[in-house]
Amino acid sequence: MINILIALNAEAKPIRQALGLKSIQDSAPWRCYTNDEYRLVVTGVGRLNMAMAASWLYGAYGPASLWVNIGSAGHNNAEVGRIVVANKIKMLEKLSLLFID
Repeated sequence: MINILIALNAEAKPIRQALGLKSIQDSAPWRCYTNDEYRLVVTGVGRLNMAMAASWLYGAYGPASLWVNIGSAGHNNAEVGRIVVANKIKMLEKLSLLFID
């Protein structure tokens, strides 16, 4: 199983449709969608929401072969629709940087 965590429903909708995911009705407190290969959770915005949703998902369903966090972001001069892989994350509330190799 591959777990996908996404903050906003607008970000999740095209992925849900492309993967043919169906809603799990008893997935409170988060919207959860699944099929035989994937499980997607709409977490809400922010690190705390993401952490709580990931903890709930692990507690409810156990380990997964892969965990993926997908999201959108803005940029002053990047072309609209361009896919970017982050190698630096700036956390404004902590005024810190995380560099990824």
